[in-house]
Amino acid sequence: MTLPAELEKRVQEFVRQIEEQSEWPLTSLERLALEEGYADGYGKGLQQGLQQGLQQGLQQGERKAQVRLTMRVLKLRFGDAALPLEEKLAQVPSLEALEELHFVALEATSLEEFTHALEAALTAAPETVETE
Repeated sequence: MTLPAELEKRVQEFVRQIEEQSEWPLTSLERLALEEGYADGYGKGLQQGLQQGLQQGLQQGERKAQVRLTMRVLKLRFGDAALPLEEKLAQVPSLEALEELHFVALEATSLEEFTHALEAALTAAPETVETE
């Protein structure tokens, strides 16, 4: 694995510190093993970070899409009176609850009925949601 220049400097500093703490100088094999171990750890950490970031991005995208779809249904059914609900809808903490609210939006007989279901979803799971 080829490391970025800044990380290569860190690896060299790490190896130098190990050598200073050791009573004996490191052999070229030990030095290589340390460098490869450091690089491998970096690569695995980078990969894990990218996977977590991608997963979070996908989840946020799904949530935003569900909010948009639900708002589209509400606007079609109840007009502009539904617009103030978008901010609260975006605060619903779970994708599952948003999906359920989408079905409520399709079947509710009034905007007030939907609003009650939305309030119930918000109070049932008081987790905070990060939004952009």
